[in-house]
Amino acid sequence: MPSIILFCRLTINYRILYGITSFSLPIGEHVQIYVYALTGQRLFTLMDAYKSEGTLHTIDFKPGSRIASGLYFIVLSTPSSTVIKKAVYLK
Repeated sequence: MPSIILFCRLTINYRILYGITSFSLPIGEHVQIYVYALTGQRLFTLMDAYKSEGTLHTIDFKPGSRIASGLYFIVLSTPSSTVIKKAVYLK
């Protein structure tokens, strides 16, 4: 029997980390979304919860002065897939 690969979709605003990040899921799953520095250090947990399929879920995240301008990685992880996106934060 062939396996079915399901993909998550993660959309990032131009100025991520100071705006809205949105995502949708092909099936309802537990979702974890993290922000990482280029060094690999996990800086923030944006979400750690079960989310339903098909709906566009959004996260409004404003770090304020807690991070510097620069390049970061947003990691969306579910039991069936992981999506990594680059994000630029501009103050």
